[in-house]
Amino acid sequence: MLDLAARSCRISILVTGDGHQHVLVEDNGRSLQLAASGVSLLEPVRLTSSVFWPPEELKQRLNGMECLNGLRSTGRLKSGFFPTEPRRTRLRRVLRALDGSIAGAPHREIGLALFGRARVEQDWADPGDHLRDSVRRAVRRGRWLMNGGYKRFLL
Repeated sequence: MLDLAARSCRISILVTGDGHQHVLVEDNGRSLQLAASGVSLLEPVRLTSSVFWPPEELKQRLNGMECLNGLRSTGRLKSGFFPTEPRRTRLRRVLRALDGSIAGAPHREIGLALFGRARVEQDWADPGDHLRDSVRRAVRRGRWLMNGGYKRFLL
């Protein structure tokens, strides 16, 4: 049985005019979305699911079922089902560079915020301009994301 009221996560339920229910479970920045029909998820319920899925959806659906089972047994969305974005360090740097650029900070100041004083003092004047290029690329990438490039993450 699944009793959503007994979970310690934030739970939102949208019931459409045709009786379908869309459930969003949120827990520490992680989320799981479910769609259900035929029963009210506002009460404890026994859920069933089809087991034959298109091959391209199999892995994602199995992961969702495991995550839902973990929610049922622990009341939480386990972090193991939500792998860390491998590009997070780069994206954090890009967003920090964008913030500095929008605030009008010169590239050297942005470099100090991103890489620290020791690295900037050592490498800023390097003839290869590697550190300066890193700052310029980060600012350019941040502006690209801000101007619609973020939509590529949604595909």
